[in-house]
Amino acid sequence: MSSANRPVFSSAEEVEPPGLTWGARLLTTIAKIATKTRHADAKVKPSASTVVGTTAFEGEWHWPNESRPFAIRIVNREGVATLTNASEFYAVGDTILCIDRMEEKAFSGRLMYTDGKFRQITAVLTAVDRLEFTALPGQEGRYDPQFVLVRNR
Repeated sequence: MSSANRPVFSSAEEVEPPGLTWGARLLTTIAKIATKTRHADAKVKPSASTVVGTTAFEGEWHWPNESRPFAIRIVNREGVATLTNASEFYAVGDTILCIDRMEEKAFSGRLMYTDGKFRQITAVLTAVDRLEFTALPGQEGRYDPQFVLVRNR
């Protein structure tokens, strides 16, 4: 490839290693976003009143779906059901979210879906009260690949 046809990158962080799977590219992108956000926020320290729990994810979250609502309480690296939409598979008080890897504004882990199966997910905090979930592709069964949880206020 001649130098005239080579892509130009503004920094080394924009170059992805070849051969990454879709899931690995997603996690890499999430890590890049979290790193950029940390650098942008480095000069601003949050006041004690803006911090919710020990992580940005801690608290009560619900799915705003009137026909099949569910809710969880996230503490540390675990989410416990506070409202179930699949009582045949889990009850209030059961752990339905396990966080394996956590960044400042994103995490990856496993979430129990309404069919009782845990699926690999990533979640990104897009606002202080909005958590967007994406199930990693290639998992069997029928399920919503993307959904949003809203923080209870």
